[in-house]
Parts: sequence; structure tokens; C-alpha cells
Amino acid sequence: MSKGKYRLKGHESFTPREGWIAKGLEAVAENPQVFSARNYYGADDLGVGTNMAKSIRYWMNVMGLTKREKNGEVLTELGEVVYQYDPYIEEVFTMWLLHYHLCTDRERATSWYLFFNGEHSTEYDKEGLNQYLSMKLEELGVWNYSEKSLKDDVNAILAMYCGKRSIEKEDPEEKAVCPFSMLGLISSNGRYYIDTEPDREKLPTEVVLYVIYKLLVKQDLVKAQKNVYSLSIDTLLNGTGGVKSAFHLSNMVLNDILDQLENQGEIKVNRTAGLDVLYIEDTDELNAIEVAKKYYRN
Repeated sequence: MSKGKYRLKGHESFTPREGWIAKGLEAVAENPQVFSARNYYGADDLGVGTNMAKSIRYWMNVMGLTKREKNGEVLTELGEVVYQYDPYIEEVFTMWLLHYHLCTDRERATSWYLFFNGEHSTEYDKEGLNQYLSMKLEELGVWNYSEKSLKDDVNAILAMYCGKRSIEKEDPEEKAVCPFSMLGLISSNGRYYIDTEPDREKLPTEVVLYVIYKLLVKQDLVKAQKNVYSLSIDTLLNGTGGVKSAFHLSNMVLNDILDQLENQGEIKVNRTAGLDVLYIEDTDELNAIEVAKKYYRN
């Protein structure tokens, strides 16, 4: 990977709390200037401290719900869909989409990107994870980063997904487990943190279909033939933004999900002659947002 923009500790040492994203969605929908400096970064509107408000803005940005424009913060296309269909963030499907956008945002959530798109040990402690991310930053050509900020990112990742308090010197009133722990991506045996495969019942098949569409667009819509788009199963599993790293899925579980999507008529899978390719047919425009809309409407 070549050197590019990166960011550490944009979260102000706060992981997302229950209700934060829902409050942020409503606030931005009603007032694009809610996070402006003259409005104390939304602290009054959201009923939180200034640093917490900044954290909420950051999480909403990196989760693909909002973007910054000249007139302030506005909802993205995904943000508008979530605000319309799941404004209180009650669907586990929504949590998976927010997680996916977060862990594929290299420039603004660099530690999450490196953690969920790399080949690290599946068992680790804080020090080992810190060393791994430090190595990956240096591979990017980044040398002058703040070690404290990286440490805070490590603590945030573990607190966010493991469900245990991992951020040191955190607000003593922060007792709630981060809602992202429901995804079941990291567990702990008391000594080590462990990458875990999520409960299949808590992973809607449409989440993987959403990723398929995102990856197809990313690779510039490779057409196998007219109105047919193709993606190798290996890219879906092992590529950057693939489901093995992002969702900790095994090849066996992925193939089970692909079979279900094929039975639903969403894709076609070709495993003959070692091809291992999936196809999406009769699609004028590959838009992952339509996958989300269809899920919510059903």
C-alpha cells in the first residue's frame, strides 16, 4: 500500500453509546449546522458534552451516514435510508452496514481499516495488537504518528467489539456496553482477545449482498457479458473489504450464504472448472443502497 492520508483517534476516546447515532441522525436531518463551532459542536442539541458531540459527528462520518459540505453536515444516501427505515438503529442489518463502512474507511478510520483488512493473529493482547497496527502504519510510510493516539485506537477497537471496558482512564460514567459488540466479532478469554465468527442467525444474507455490490462498483463494474457483472468468490472472501477480514467469515459460511442468495434469485454462482465466480444479471445500475432499501421494505 502506498502512503496516503490517515487519521488516528478521531473519536475523542469515546466508543459509540446506545442512542448516539439515532440522536445524531435526527439532529443532522433537522439542522445541517448542528455540529458547527458556534453551536458548540451539537452539545446542547444532543444533550452531551462537547467532546462527546465531536465523537458522535466523527462516528457518523466514518460509518457512512453523514458527510461534510459547505453548509454543514448532511445525510448521505445511506444516512437518508437508515433515517427513513431504521431511525432508532434497531436492526442488526443496520449495525453490519455501519461496521462495514467504518472498517473500509482507510483515510478517516485508519486503525479500523488496518485491523479489519489485514492478516493478524486471531489471538492477541493489547500490546500485540498495538505492535501489529504500528507495523502496518509504517508499511504505509507513516512514521510520525502519535503512539498515544494509536494506543487509544486499540483500546477503542477492543471496547467497541468485545463488549468489555477496554479504554483506559475513560469517563467513569460510561457503563453501557457499545452496541457494536452485538456483532460478535471479538471475544475475550480473560488473557487474550480472540477474533470470532459471528452468529449466523445475526448476519442477514443481504449484508453480504450489500458487500458484493460495493466490491463490484469498486472494481469498475467488470462485465462478463452484456448486463452481467462478475466477481470472484476469492475477492469477496479475501480481498480488501472482503468478508473474511471485515466479518470474520469462513469460506464454508460464505458459500452457504451465496447458496441462499442464489436460491433467492439475487446472484448466480459458477463453481465449475475451478472458476468460483458469482454473477449479478439484468442490473442497469449496481447500487448497494437498493439492497438496503429492499431489506428494510421486506
